[in-house]
Amino acid sequence: MKDSRENWREPSLPYPCLETGGSMVNQEHFISMDPKVGQGAVSTLSELAHWFGDKNY
Repeated sequence: MKDSRENWREPSLPYPCLETGGSMVNQEHFISMDPKVGQGAVSTLSELAHWFGDKNY
């Protein structure tokens, strides 16, 4: 992240960024709310409440 003066708040990591042969940037896949994109599942609040034990939500 950058500060209000556009300077980096922390130094770069001492190792290269993670990437694969087919993708250098995949962050958008992990934060996408499209259930057909990326990893995991998109749930509604009701589904999450049910999953974590509140059967009456």
